[in-house]
Amino acid sequence: MRANSDSRLSSRYIWVADQITSALILEASAYPKPALIDRYRGVPGTSFSDFVYSIIGLSRSFERAARAGGRMGLVGGEVGKLIQGSVDVMLGSQRGGNTHLGAIILLSPIAYVSGHLVRRGGTITVKEMRSALHRLIDSLDWRDAIGLFRAIARASPGGLGKVPFLDVKDTSTYRLIRTTRPRFIDVLRPYKGRDLVMDELLSGYSKTFDLCLPTLMRWMREGDFSEIGLVGAMIEVLSKVADTHITRRRGAASATIVRGLAEKLIDADPGDLRTFTRLLGELDAYMRSRDLRPGSTADLIDAALSVYLLTSRPLP
Repeated sequence: MRANSDSRLSSRYIWVADQITSALILEASAYPKPALIDRYRGVPGTSFSDFVYSIIGLSRSFERAARAGGRMGLVGGEVGKLIQGSVDVMLGSQRGGNTHLGAIILLSPIAYVSGHLVRRGGTITVKEMRSALHRLIDSLDWRDAIGLFRAIARASPGGLGKVPFLDVKDTSTYRLIRTTRPRFIDVLRPYKGRDLVMDELLSGYSKTFDLCLPTLMRWMREGDFSEIGLVGAMIEVLSKVADTHITRRRGAASATIVRGLAEKLIDADPGDLRTFTRLLGELDAYMRSRDLRPGSTADLIDAALSVYLLTSRPLP
């Protein structure tokens, strides 16, 4: 009986990783996404193949996160190491550099809490997922902060932009964290409003659950799940939230312009597929010509799509 129980749990941890991996594949391959990698086009220095190799490698990382959550429960000290290890896997899987840093930061806790939730069987509900993420983030500690910051410093040469306190590129940051041992969320506070991914951790994934998931589900009902529906949801989110990846690389004015252009596209009739596709192509051409990549928006969509798959499908 124990062997059967262990085998069932193992299959559930693999299932968790499969859902998150599927979300990443669907988002990466969806066409046409403005100024982002899709199955036909790359960006300078990174190809669609780099994304695929990275996702394949990360599937094992998400399984490890699920197993850790199932084994240890909603406690601190492990998630930061999992994020750091996943970044190592990402960078070692391909030659395109940072393909999924933001997604790793958001999806590692999702995989971890899912591993905790699948132990009891049944279908995971959205309410359970959100509650578990709140409890996990509240329990994370200084060790998780160090793991997160080291992962960011390794994957992103520019870090998260210069901040006056607790900068990930400053070696004194790590000494201070080890000495004072603050709560995880307190370490992230200097980045509030500077990065959408950090804001999600600080807010308990508020935009994932309150904006992205409902938007994604509505577009999935109105359009094709893997193509126009997914891309339309991404554009709508982009129209409502300034993308901090664009802000960090090209300035706040560029992010505001892109948001306004996305609003105009959303105001068009999505039922008129020809017009919608033409306007989307024009937005894509404008953003690519100026290298305005809405990477943070894609990270939020990855999180929302992962939550959708994990909460809409029965466990094995």
